[in-house]
Amino acid sequence: MKTQASQIDETLEFPYKLIPMMKPSPLAQVKKEYSSKEKLVEKLLSKLSKKENESNDTFKKRMLKVSSSKLLKLEKRLNQIKSTKK
Repeated sequence: MKTQASQIDETLEFPYKLIPMMKPSPLAQVKKEYSSKEKLVEKLLSKLSKKENESNDTFKKRMLKVSSSKLLKLEKRLNQIKSTKK
């Protein structure tokens, strides 16, 4: 008769081999593609319009507070818009 511990070992051995690689975090994606969040924000600043009374520095600071995943989505959408206009 098998003990509970040996049963657990047998069941855990096979499924772990099937686990796919995890998707990198949004910050890791930003660092890989743009080397830093600041460079991505700089790229987006030229494509976006700011509030009327807002300075460039304030706008940049506000954009740096946005999450990396939102910035990546925004970049993707702006690229889609740009490609459909051509």
